[in-house]
Amino acid sequence: SWLKRAKCGAVKNAAFLPFCEYVRQCLRQAGVAPLSEAEEAEVGSELAPLLGQWRRVVVFFALRALLAPLWEALLLLDRLLFLGERGHLAALVPLFDPALSPR
Repeated sequence: SWLKRAKCGAVKNAAFLPFCEYVRQCLRQAGVAPLSEAEEAEVGSELAPLLGQWRRVVVFFALRALLAPLWEALLLLDRLLFLGERGHLAALVPLFDPALSPR
């Protein structure tokens, strides 16, 4: 659908804009017709309770970013042990320069 292909580039001062204004600018950048006042009001009323939870989203993504390397290492070690238990010779070998690709 067009929505999957629509990209919203950087919106100037996005952190200081009301959400409805942010949406207007994103729609304009994506070349999509703006919402009517009724649609804007409906979207605003549905999202108002959710917008108050932005701090929880930030905390979730920060924890995810902090714990992802640990989780990935545990999964790799689990697979290594699984192969070792089955009699296979296995080793974890870094293939890529971590400065270029952290994974």
